[in-house]
Amino acid sequence: MNAFFKLMLKGSVVSAMALTVAAVGCSDSDKDTTPGAGGDNGGGKAGSATTDGGSSSQSGSTNGGDPGTDGGTGGTGEVAGGAGPTDNGGADAGGAGGAGGAGGAQGVSVARFCNNLTIDPDATNDPDIDDAVDTTLILEIGTGANKVKLTATTGECAPVDGAACTSIPLGPNVPVALFEADEPDTVLYEGEIDSADGDNWVLYSDLSENAERLPIVESGAVTDKSCDEYTYADVY
Repeated sequence: MNAFFKLMLKGSVVSAMALTVAAVGCSDSDKDTTPGAGGDNGGGKAGSATTDGGSSSQSGSTNGGDPGTDGGTGGTGEVAGGAGPTDNGGADAGGAGGAGGAGGAQGVSVARFCNNLTIDPDATNDPDIDDAVDTTLILEIGTGANKVKLTATTGECAPVDGAACTSIPLGPNVPVALFEADEPDTVLYEGEIDSADGDNWVLYSDLSENAERLPIVESGAVTDKSCDEYTYADVY
């Protein structure tokens, strides 16, 4: 790639918005949440489904002439109680099984991505020529069928200010990759975040400090307000 990326405003730096680490649940450790170094782990885990079946009821008595006894009460699962025998008048039905237990709820982690970078199409990258133009960056979070894409043009966030943030995959070491829309097959940056139940992620483009001035992604699970409330102005 011949073009160089620049900050939208000359000399501007990312504001000190102090992306604080969300401590939802029990965190394994407290650390900075930049992709590549691993985001802070909120520690929430999705509940597991209840699988205990109900116990079957006892059968009725088999003594001649005695009616069968009532079947035992079903347990908490979805298995129905057994029926009593019908010989010699024993016709009482077994107790009905109880309702099955509800499984644990799947957790939710949400994110917003903001972009403050322009691109200089000048192949010579002459510093005296300011011909930078807006660029569109694509942030991919996750892999496979669970992958989420957030696309933001210079000066905007995705989802846009005021819109609800996007649900992202849960788990430790969730992959994060950044692309430029005009070259969607070229990875500009790769990293990871630890995405936990209840996390509110704010991710944003910045520039590396090396000579190539390639984009990187900074991030944090914020706690001062919700992801939905964060705007572009809050980030830069």
